[in-house]
Amino acid sequence: MLYANHCATLQVCELDRDPSSWPTRNLLTRLFPCPGPPSLPPSWYGNRGPLIDPEPKFCHQCGSPLTQEIPQGEDRLRGVCKACGMIHYVNPRVVVGTVIESGNRILLCRRAIEPAHGKWTPPAGFLEVGESTLAGATRETWEEARAEVEILQPLVSIDLTRIGQIHIKYLAKMKSDDFEAGPESLEVRWFDYSEIPWDDLAFPVTHWSLRLRIQDRDQGSPHFHRGTLQWNQQGSPLDFSNYDLSDLQSWPLDIEEGNES
Repeated sequence: MLYANHCATLQVCELDRDPSSWPTRNLLTRLFPCPGPPSLPPSWYGNRGPLIDPEPKFCHQCGSPLTQEIPQGEDRLRGVCKACGMIHYVNPRVVVGTVIESGNRILLCRRAIEPAHGKWTPPAGFLEVGESTLAGATRETWEEARAEVEILQPLVSIDLTRIGQIHIKYLAKMKSDDFEAGPESLEVRWFDYSEIPWDDLAFPVTHWSLRLRIQDRDQGSPHFHRGTLQWNQQGSPLDFSNYDLSDLQSWPLDIEEGNES
């Protein structure tokens, strides 16, 4: 599942999955009543792009209002509770997914949710608490494409510091021929690499991930790539052409490159 948080409540929804382990669940729900996943129009991003989770307003420990200040020994504002002393941190979120290949084909999902409704992307979504990145990528692939996969190698790790996200994708192959659209996909289908719908891909990070994979295939040399995706502050933050992948690093992997069938 991959959509931008429109309020701090989405984190509460995730905590609510295991209420026995969260003694402050009722307090959190009272402070931040959760309406569930948002239904967002295509223009929701505006000129700013998706937002980082907002700063919490109340203490998760005792419910008291928070004060924004720089704690001793730190270098940035945090939400500090004057009542119990708890310091609240807003940390990046991790998005995990797979690039699934069969010969010269890649499996893509057409999104059934906003943002980027109707656009194509490899299966991906937010990592859950308690999951490894590999397990999360495998789960998201099943949820969106109903496909069971074998992970072959790490492919990319791309930082989106502007929106507080880290995207990790693995190269994978199918364990069987079975797949179908999950509840967050309109359809799932194979594309030949020469037929990728570049103008209808969701998210700039998708463009960069697939272009790096194509580069590896053309060179016959697998790599693990990492870099920071920087918006040039002009045009749409969802347009691939408005981004640069700065500080790109590519490490060769000691595995045999080949087209999996």
